[in-house]
This record gives sequence, C-alpha cells and structure tokens, in this order.
Amino acid sequence: MYLRKTTYEFKTSLDALDAELLYQTILKPIPGIIDLRHDTRISYLSGKKDIVNLKSAIDSGTYKVGFGMIPATIEQMKQIADDGLKMPPKSTYIEPKLRSGVTIYEF
Repeated sequence: MYLRKTTYEFKTSLDALDAELLYQTILKPIPGIIDLRHDTRISYLSGKKDIVNLKSAIDSGTYKVGFGMIPATIEQMKQIADDGLKMPPKSTYIEPKLRSGVTIYEF
C-alpha cells in the first residue's frame, strides 16, 4: 500500500517526512503510540536489514506488522534542521556511520 502525499497539506518540512506521516496517520491514532522512543510495542530494524528480513520477522510472529520506508534525504534533514525542528527517532539512519556522530555541511 502506498500513501499519496498529494492528498495532504503540509504546514512544516517535518510534516512531509515519511516517518512523521507514518506516526501521524497510523502509529498515533490506531494503536495510540505516543512515545516513539520508549513504547515497548515498537521496534526498529537497521537500514542494513532489507524488506525480506522484515517480512520474515512478521511471518515468524516476532512482529505483528511492519513498515518499510525510503530513508530521508540529506535535503530533507537540512530543511528540518534549518526550520528548527527535530526529526523522529530512528529516522536519521545514515550509512556509513560517522565515527564522530556529527555531520557538518557548508552553507
């Protein structure tokens, strides 16, 4: 199933982020997940694990449902940061991992 972004009106750069759309349209209203960092009903797979691994985890009963998303672009991350907003947990998975944990870009 695909969500058509053309049916939504985005007020901020964060609103258009796939992870935020998932949270606002499914995770928050249906199971009532409010705290994405600490709710025990939600888990994350690293970007190294593909959709086949996600399907296997669901088929085996480890998870009830799974969502695969295209990673946020650097442009999206920059715009959200420039707007003074924070990205949702686990939505900034970047490969390769930087040793310092800091990303710097020139203006």
